[in-house]
Amino acid sequence: MLIKTKYELKMDMDKDLYKSRNASKCVKAGYLFLSSNYKRIFKSIWLPALLVAIAVAANVSMTVKSFQDPASAASLSFIGAALQGAFSVLLMVGSVWLLAALYNLFNAEGLRPNIIKGVKLMILELLITIVVTIIVGLVVVGFIYLSKHTEVSSPDDYKSFIIKAGCTAIGLIVLLFVLSLPFVYFIPKYMMEKIKMRKSFFKAYKTGFRNWGFLFLVVFIIGLISLVIMALTTLPLIILSGAQGASLQGTIAFGDPSGMPSYFVWLFFLTMLITSFIMSFVSAWMLFTATYAYGSIEHNKQERRVAKHKNVV
Repeated sequence: MLIKTKYELKMDMDKDLYKSRNASKCVKAGYLFLSSNYKRIFKSIWLPALLVAIAVAANVSMTVKSFQDPASAASLSFIGAALQGAFSVLLMVGSVWLLAALYNLFNAEGLRPNIIKGVKLMILELLITIVVTIIVGLVVVGFIYLSKHTEVSSPDDYKSFIIKAGCTAIGLIVLLFVLSLPFVYFIPKYMMEKIKMRKSFFKAYKTGFRNWGFLFLVVFIIGLISLVIMALTTLPLIILSGAQGASLQGTIAFGDPSGMPSYFVWLFFLTMLITSFIMSFVSAWMLFTATYAYGSIEHNKQERRVAKHKNVV
């Protein structure tokens, strides 16, 4: 079977993307695009996917190493922190490259323009993360202040305070989820169209919010499927983590020597590397699904504009 060029893929996308679909059909369309073009997709993203996998595996393995050998980790704390920082930067570079390589399959604009868009999206994400962190921090500080200045005269008062704090935390999480869903529409729109972020963000976000229910169903379905896939792909990691946890518990609680072999960290690194590499392709399918959801919303918007124009005429 011949591998399609990026321009042939773009023609296929132009024909198939902008159609009215329900949530399950968007999920199916994303899978069909992945499965029917897997050779071209693998060729385009295997290197950034490997870069992401190396960065994730290295960071997690270094954390595992610090638990396995705390004395050695303490003596190399500065070097370890510097390495983890370097791998975090590598992760950001790989993530932007991966996003750009995937959307280059869709829009055929070239890797460089898509990387520039990806960097702008990452900057936006960092700014939003800072704002959210500040808000969450203020809420936490507020509850700490209240806990110190609220008289608790009975167990019922303490229970009531804990319930209020828990409800506030849950409400904040729900609110953040609600506000984040429109980005499932905005990101594909920004990557697929030649638009300016500053001029289009609020309008696109508003459109995404209007289609919140549809986007929620899309995210819900791919979330369920992803959980099943993750349960299978991360099973070796869960087994290794459980073994290390049992060994660590024995060392701390009973003073037993560590039962982990000397190559354990390398085994964990290799397992994490393979798992992260596979999950990059799962993430690609999720991104394809989001892009088909964007195409469906755009198609429905166009149909409403045409119907409105006909009614006016």
